[in-house]
Amino acid sequence: MFFADPVAAFANLARATAPGGRLALVVWQPFAGNEWVEVPRAALAIGRDLPPVPEDVPGPFGLADPDRARRIVADAGWSTVELDDVHVPYDYGVEPATAAQHASEIGVFRVLFEGLDEARTAQAMDALTAAMAEHVTRDGRVELDSKIWVIRASH
Repeated sequence: MFFADPVAAFANLARATAPGGRLALVVWQPFAGNEWVEVPRAALAIGRDLPPVPEDVPGPFGLADPDRARRIVADAGWSTVELDDVHVPYDYGVEPATAAQHASEIGVFRVLFEGLDEARTAQAMDALTAAMAEHVTRDGRVELDSKIWVIRASH
């Protein structure tokens, strides 16, 4: 999902794979509906209009579109391309403040702190902690839904 030219990258993997070899990838599904990123990002907006999350360029959601992912892998020389829809909890930690700190260190969220003064940073962390508090499980962990594609192909 981070390759500048994913067809070339996966073609290179195909060339290095023995006949009958297999490829397996795990990539994020689209941003919308992926709570692990949607909830913290919304909290960190703190009244700002944030740019949309790109999904058709290199980055965390670069292979989110299932048709695009299938096409890229197939165009790279792989066959029998299959995508499995998998939902798993993203475990942020044992309590909201810890979960918020963890989230603030993830690159996709860390950039949302850039340019904030101390007061706005504190406001953002408070909003993030409050958002995490809404997702505490019975056992006290902070979990948000994540949706991934497991992509399988053969050569």
